[in-house]
Amino acid sequence: MEALEQVSLDGLAQRVARLERRNRTLTLAAAFLWFVLAFPIAGLVFLERGREAAQKGAASSSIRAQQFVVVDDAGRERAVLGPSPFGTALALKDTEGVSRAELSLGRDGMASLLLLSADDSCSISALASSHGPMLRFFGSTLPTLTLQWLNGYPSLELFGPNGPPLIALSGGADGPSIDVCDSTGQKRATLGVSHLTMTRTGASVTTAPSKLMLYDKDGKVIFEAPRD
Repeated sequence: MEALEQVSLDGLAQRVARLERRNRTLTLAAAFLWFVLAFPIAGLVFLERGREAAQKGAASSSIRAQQFVVVDDAGRERAVLGPSPFGTALALKDTEGVSRAELSLGRDGMASLLLLSADDSCSISALASSHGPMLRFFGSTLPTLTLQWLNGYPSLELFGPNGPPLIALSGGADGPSIDVCDSTGQKRATLGVSHLTMTRTGASVTTAPSKLMLYDKDGKVIFEAPRD
């Protein structure tokens, strides 16, 4: 009887030992499987959080708005940056709210700069367009001087008090010229290249650069030197 009990106990102990070994094996396998699955998932989560943080950091480094207004201590607008009826503009204002300097970019891509004196007596404008740059000086309302580079050639115009140019200097494909006009804008003298239309035939004639032409009030040639 004691022998049978001893055999039963030995068999039970062996079974328990086998179960413990199997349990340890399953535990190690489960731990290994958890590590294999959890590591990539944790990496993906870390990368996603890093991407979100980078996006938040990039977004926080800039300010997006349709208009920026700078005011002084009294709450008066001194600078405005934003859309304008013609494109985008930056306007600098005096204490009365009048724009004295304005930098703008039109919808057609033309950039311009306007400067206005404190007493409105004069102003300067600069333009950059596809045809060329232009610099203009104004009196109270009318231009006094224009300097431009038009289609590859320079020109300079001096204006009178009534608006029309009195003197125009230009360079063209045929050569330079100086035009002198009266107060109505009628050309009265040309030194250099002139483009004329013959009254009788209607043909167009271009004079030599070394030519002096004088005109009457109707634009008719009354003197030329040298004569052809």
